[in-house]
Order: sequence, then C-alpha cells, then structure tokens
Amino acid sequence: MNYLYGKFKTEIFKALHRKWQLTALLFTLVGFPLFMKAFAVIMAKASEQANEPPELFIAEVAGVHVKMTMFVLFIPLWTATFVGQEFSSNHVNKAVFLTSKKDYFISKIIYCFIVSLWFAAIESMSAAFSLDGGLFQSPLTKLSFIYWFAPHVFLINLFYALIFLCVTFAYRSPTASLLAAYCFPQLDGFAYHLFAKLFHINLNWLPFKLLNSTYIQNGYKYDANQYYNPLYEGELLIFLGPAALAVGLCFLSYRWFLVRDLKTMSD
Repeated sequence: MNYLYGKFKTEIFKALHRKWQLTALLFTLVGFPLFMKAFAVIMAKASEQANEPPELFIAEVAGVHVKMTMFVLFIPLWTATFVGQEFSSNHVNKAVFLTSKKDYFISKIIYCFIVSLWFAAIESMSAAFSLDGGLFQSPLTKLSFIYWFAPHVFLINLFYALIFLCVTFAYRSPTASLLAAYCFPQLDGFAYHLFAKLFHINLNWLPFKLLNSTYIQNGYKYDANQYYNPLYEGELLIFLGPAALAVGLCFLSYRWFLVRDLKTMSD
C-alpha cells in the first residue's frame, strides 16, 4: 500500500512541476466548465424550441460531457501526448535505469487512475454548473444525479485512459500517439458503419463500440447520443467488455514493453 501511495504522490508531483502539464491542468480546471456551460446554453435554446422534456436535456448534456473528455485536448492529451513526451525526452530510460520496467509501467497505470479521477471531478463540477437547478424536481434530485454521474464517468475515463496509454506504449511518440488516439475511434466508427450497411453485420465488439455502450443509450448505435448510467440502472455487466479490453491491452503492452530495447524507443 505504501508503494502505491508513493507512486501516486510521485505522479502528482511530476504533473505539478512540469510547466506544460500544469498549464493544461489549469486550462482544464477553468476552460472545460466554462466551455460546457456555454455549450449547454446553446443546447438549452435548441431544446426549448423542440419542446424536449427536462429529462432528455439532462441526458444530452451529460452525454456531451462524457464525449468531450475524449476530445484530443483532454484525456488523449494527458495520456498519449504527456506520456509520449516521456519517451521522446529519454525520461523513460532514466526511470527504468533507477527502478525497472515493471515499476515504470505500474506508475503509468496509477497515472491513468489520477487522470481519470481528475476528469471525473471536473466533469461532475461542470455538469452541476451547466445544468440549471430548475430542471430537477429538487436540489436533492440534482445531488443524486451528480452522485451517480461521478463514479460512472470515472470508470469511462479510466477505460479510455488505459487504452490510450497502450497506444502510447506502442507508438512511443507524443505526436504519433495523439494522432492515433484521434484516428482510431474514427476508423472504429467507419468500420462499424461499413459492415452494417454493406453486410448488415453489427460489429458490437469493436473497441470503441464497447466503450460507447457504457454511456450511450442503445449504445451500439453511433448516431445515438443520449446518455444513460448503467451504475444507476444496475446493469453492471455492461462494464465487463470494456474492462476486459483495457486489462487485456495493458497486459499485452506490458509484455511488449518488457522485451523491447529502450534504446530504440527513445528519439
């Protein structure tokens, strides 16, 4: 336990003492809630014109919060770019020399946990800020929504962060890793639509399709954008697929990391 706590403190210390990460942290803390609030105002006007019920608007705003964290400036930036930078700057070589490859990989898993927790807190704060209290029956109802929303988005963030981490260990470059983190979901969606239209086959096992199913109602449809919470609904089995995917990719990335020469992994 002390070992994990030490790693936890080390990763936080590094984030707070690297100017580019500290800048991104402050930008996220201030910029994300303000941007989402402005976006929610626009959505509210559209919702009023369409005469949508408050429940639908709440679900749409929550879903946009989840999807926005997957944008390249947020979770992919904190995983693919910042971890990729450690490869290109030879930090990985120094860390492995002082400890071990196993120790470094564990530290990055903990880093993903911290990033996921950070964004879950930001998303929860932003959702509470973006959703007007009048949409809920009472303040307690809004509090209950945030209570279920926070752990749900944490799990989603963690799955995404771990997968993007594995992408980073494969490409070892901040630019290539960020580009891959952007392109892979697009390719995933293209493949799904292609097979659905040409062969009437739903590739529900595609990586990002599995992840989408954890927060999108009728989650295997890419055009569905209504948020739902399997934790609240008691549908916990929906997380097994994404969890198995994340654990499996991490295991393969770790084994690959162990056998590769770090000299070829540094620019």
